[in-house]
Amino acid sequence: MPRYVYVDEDGYDYGVKYPDYLSLTGNMSVGLPAADNNPFTDFLIVWPRASGGYVCGVSLTKGTQTYQIYINADGTAVHPEDGEITAACQDTIDDLLSRVKECGIKTECLFLQYIESASGERTPDRDLR
Repeated sequence: MPRYVYVDEDGYDYGVKYPDYLSLTGNMSVGLPAADNNPFTDFLIVWPRASGGYVCGVSLTKGTQTYQIYINADGTAVHPEDGEITAACQDTIDDLLSRVKECGIKTECLFLQYIESASGERTPDRDLR
């Protein structure tokens, strides 16, 4: 299935992966610009649900450790045990969420619908990968 990637003028990566055949596993993402020739950076990913609504998560690197965490629309951790790392990386999370909102305003993409309409805790459908 197709994947579409776009890099904006600031170096942020935007991606859309359509669901595979007979599957509902598509996603949308935005990632920080690559640093030091390392393309693996912090990113936010959104999985639309077939039944409506979305699941949102981030992949955050702090030192040599990478964390994959489900977040609420306000950037806080869904699971309390992830609260410390999301608090430590809140500026990065806020930056990624603002890029998502900006994308939605410019293109009316599903990111904005997710950010503006999401409320309360969501139960993740699948693991972040």
